[in-house]
Amino acid sequence: MSNSELLSVEPLDLQFPFELKKQISCSLYLTNKTDNNVAFKVKTTNPKKYCVRPNTGVVLPRSTCEVLVTMQAQKEAPSDMQCKDKFLLQGVIATPGITAKEVTPEMFSKEAGHLVEETKLRVTYVAPPRPPSPVHEGSEEGSSPRASVSDNGHTSEFSFQRFSADKVEPQENTSEARALITKLTEEKQSAMQLNNRLQRELEQLKRESKRSQSGIPFMYKPVPLSLSSLCSCPCRSTPRKSLILPHFSEKNSNLRLFDSKSLSRSRFSGIPVNRRVITSVARVESDQLGDDGNSKEGHERDQELKNVEEDLSVDQQEQKSRSQFKKRVVFGLGIGLSVGGVVLAGGWVFTVALAAAVLLSAREYFELVRSKGIAQGMTPPPRYLSRVCSVICALMPILTLYFGHIDISVTSAAFVVAMVLLLQRGNPRFSQLSSTMFGLFYCGYLPCFWVKLRCGLTAPVLNAGIGRSWPIVLGGQAHWTVGLVAILISFCGIIASDTFAFLGGKAFGKTPLTSISPKKTWEGALAGLVGCIVITILLSKSLSWPQSLFSTIAFGILNFFGSVFGDLTESMIKRDAGVKDSGSLIPGHGGILDRVDSYIFTGALAYSFVRLHGV
Repeated sequence: MSNSELLSVEPLDLQFPFELKKQISCSLYLTNKTDNNVAFKVKTTNPKKYCVRPNTGVVLPRSTCEVLVTMQAQKEAPSDMQCKDKFLLQGVIATPGITAKEVTPEMFSKEAGHLVEETKLRVTYVAPPRPPSPVHEGSEEGSSPRASVSDNGHTSEFSFQRFSADKVEPQENTSEARALITKLTEEKQSAMQLNNRLQRELEQLKRESKRSQSGIPFMYKPVPLSLSSLCSCPCRSTPRKSLILPHFSEKNSNLRLFDSKSLSRSRFSGIPVNRRVITSVARVESDQLGDDGNSKEGHERDQELKNVEEDLSVDQQEQKSRSQFKKRVVFGLGIGLSVGGVVLAGGWVFTVALAAAVLLSAREYFELVRSKGIAQGMTPPPRYLSRVCSVICALMPILTLYFGHIDISVTSAAFVVAMVLLLQRGNPRFSQLSSTMFGLFYCGYLPCFWVKLRCGLTAPVLNAGIGRSWPIVLGGQAHWTVGLVAILISFCGIIASDTFAFLGGKAFGKTPLTSISPKKTWEGALAGLVGCIVITILLSKSLSWPQSLFSTIAFGILNFFGSVFGDLTESMIKRDAGVKDSGSLIPGHGGILDRVDSYIFTGALAYSFVRLHGV
């Protein structure tokens, strides 16, 4: 405790229990010994290393104030565990009623004639609480806790010594532990590299043996192998075993494997299903590798191993692509059949299903808006408002079916959301209003046109062959309305556009379409346009709508451009958000928004075309 007249400081030595990569705090207690307010200020010789809160303040008469000093996390320990940092506490009598915000640096200036009391504080490091010593696993019979694998393949030995706290200084203990960790890490990396090389050699030998079975004889030569398990402390061993490998040269390689399982149960081409394969560590004895005359053969062998590794990588990528393609096909067919049944049902079934898709899409949209990539350049709307907007978007299709139009629901929702944003606490941002309003328009307003198209246009299609054969129980010919036919043609046109664009881009794509989506090409877009028009013409002939060829082609072009515009819009949002997919709800496809992006703008275009067509 200090003997100053104004402030009593306790302690005078700031003791920090030093630990690497960890913030450490220490408290100072300042006691006002006078009947006046005392302003204080804390300085340090190393301000970047320490954080003092509060560094300035006022201590009331006969009261105590706590100051928290935090040392930032240190990456390296000092060699002698001594700290040369100092702190200086300045105190001065302040006017009555002064607050901490009114304390200025001029108050502690001695040139102004102020009586400034100064107290110097030291910083010392103390040893942290010592954790219990690690207990090594019991070794098996015949094992040695001193064996390890070095980088050059020779056995290296090291001893684990136990240090007691009363004989070894804390800094020596820390240095010893750090050196031991570094050594174990290097040995582990070396063992893993040797293991990978051995597995590649075994794979190459297996391939060569298969090729030799076609008529080229070769010799087998036993290679002694020693198997042992690889654990955190490489100290276990098991009896040696032999493995027969094909011998193609005069080179006599002594390969020693460390493995806890017999190699007869593992396959070198990959990891077998429902089997446990433990990583093997190989060591090649350098004194048995032969002379320099085989250097050319060794170079050729390394080149073959490199080619095998590249082939394996390509095979894995192809297998992954086939698996993803299979998932896309299975879930795509399931979604297509489900959507087809919902569209044919119409009414509340179609509307409720559309509302569910809108709810999920809106949630994914607002999550994209709140993502790191977009939120860095703008202020996203509050999370509670995002959830409310998602529910409002889902209610819009239902209100459209109930009222028969969209105006009331959209206008009311936009007004309520705008008022909530403008009256929220803090400073409202224009980016919050714009992103929220676009979400209501993009995820709520535009999908409502599909409801108006399916449920609002009830004029039947005349001369439709499928309508005449449709069961009366399911509505008969009156069930096939212009809205239903337009939706079916639009959906099939969008699917054809995406499919033909993908195939055309894969086969002929060279010219990028836009930087928003680099994988899209002009060649693929042209193929998608042709596919959409062809499917629209074929369906119009079978469904007897539209009647003229010109209207059919125009309808196909309109569906294509609506699909491409919706796809590029979502790609732009995802690109700014820094994500590949909007979600992971559908395996192999991503999120709901990834699947419906092509349909969002197409509904409004299709509805406008049908109304302009005279329906």
